[in-house]
Amino acid sequence: MYQRHEVAPRVAVELVDLYKRRARRLRRDACRDLWRAVWLSMRRKS
Repeated sequence: MYQRHEVAPRVAVELVDLYKRRARRLRRDACRDLWRAVWLSMRRKS
């Protein structure tokens, strides 16, 4: 893919931070939605 004398393009630190923040937010939202669904299903049964 790259010749020996070529340097692979570096990903900017800001871009990595952006993807980390986005992943954390998605994980947090998924956990919140999961527990909300569990709670609602428990309320319906009682």
